[in-house]
Amino acid sequence: MLIGRKREVKLLKTSFESNKSEFVIVYGRRRVGKTFLIKETFNDKMFFRFTGMKNDEGKSNNDILLRFMLDNFCDKLNVSNKTGINNWLNAFNLLKTKITNCKDKAKKVIFIDELPWMDIEGSMLVSAIDDFWNDFCNYRNDILLIICGSSASWITKKIFTNRTGLHNRHTLKLYIEPFTLKETEDFLIAKGLNYSRYQVVETYMVLGGIPYYLDLFDKNMSLSQNIDNLLFSNTALLKNEYTDLFSSLFKDSTLYVKVIELLVKCKIGMDKNRIAKELGVGNNGYLGDVLETLENCSFVRKYYIYPNKQRNAIYQIIDNYVIFYLNYLKNKPLFIEYYTKNYEKPQLNSWRGFAFERVCLLNIKSIIEYMRIGGIGYSVSAFNFQTSQIDLVLDRSDGIINLFEIKFSISPYMIDKEYHQKLLNKYSDFKENNKKKSKTIKLVFLTTFGLVNNEYSSIVSSSFDMNCLFYDVEIW
Repeated sequence: MLIGRKREVKLLKTSFESNKSEFVIVYGRRRVGKTFLIKETFNDKMFFRFTGMKNDEGKSNNDILLRFMLDNFCDKLNVSNKTGINNWLNAFNLLKTKITNCKDKAKKVIFIDELPWMDIEGSMLVSAIDDFWNDFCNYRNDILLIICGSSASWITKKIFTNRTGLHNRHTLKLYIEPFTLKETEDFLIAKGLNYSRYQVVETYMVLGGIPYYLDLFDKNMSLSQNIDNLLFSNTALLKNEYTDLFSSLFKDSTLYVKVIELLVKCKIGMDKNRIAKELGVGNNGYLGDVLETLENCSFVRKYYIYPNKQRNAIYQIIDNYVIFYLNYLKNKPLFIEYYTKNYEKPQLNSWRGFAFERVCLLNIKSIIEYMRIGGIGYSVSAFNFQTSQIDLVLDRSDGIINLFEIKFSISPYMIDKEYHQKLLNKYSDFKENNKKKSKTIKLVFLTTFGLVNNEYSSIVSSSFDMNCLFYDVEIW
């Protein structure tokens, strides 16, 4: 059953129902559900489908793998590859023939999955796609060509910024994001896992909104047991996922991994200059491309420190699974049932505080809609001044700036005298450094179970509990 993805399904169906041929690009990180989305949307309308194969053996295996894929391509066309088909240009010519010979005038869905894996040196893949679309599909009105892949860097370089025949030829590009918190809840319910919202948040803090990971949960196990089973057991299914994740996305993942493993050490993130210095690499266009690709794949977010919104962007790692893995599994001895045995111990409690902040940032659109300000222009940034740190600054076009104080707690949070003074200091520091003197500054408190009303809570203009993170948002 397809959970969420309402916007994506509508756009795909609109492309199918148009009166011309359409060229759709679907991309997103590994395990996010791209293939499942296409299959569920067009299962009974698929004219031709082919999936590329990853080369895990190195360049010496290229010729064998290409031959195997070309033979497989021909088999799916019911053509014996005895005619010397040795590149993708020839293979796609066979596909043209199959389409031309088809008497059905209905739109034909051509789905090429994991396209980047098909790009073996000398195989003429990009030329084949160029020729197939520009000199064949584009002259017809009955083709829906969908190409899909996890390698955002390949798709960006070979498709989006290609200055030859494929430049700006696509009619729709769909980036498939991880699930929101609400979609995660819906998915778990559909699997028979009736977790409390607190437990759904905790699931999201460990694994993020990745459908494949969530689908591995066993409804007969508790949340802690599921996490231990997937990450902290001898047969853990996600034990090697971290390595596979980056090797599948990038042909050379070395610098990408170095950036990720550097950023995980600095919770608020780093600017490009510091990243280059710490890694001992050039602060150049290649590093910029790496950071942009990691951002496009939802591994990092780029944000600015208020009020310098156009200078010194900060890159912060925001993929929950990657952060959890690097903190508790990479280069660590296997600790069976680690999560269950340490559930209430400090090493997990300190992690939960930062993880909850990420959950809030990842679901900022739900917060906006819950506050009923979705129709108002806004910008998101952070604020750092001496000892004052505010993780979320919402600068609104209606004359208000919201300063969000985000706290994880296992019960309603109580502001005491000492903490009240810290909030006053933050408010004062922000007001002193704020250049938009005409705007009203309001402090918002966001915590798991809400705020206790006492003599110190009046400093807060409004407070929300974790339910605001589950607000169902449809973005069109």
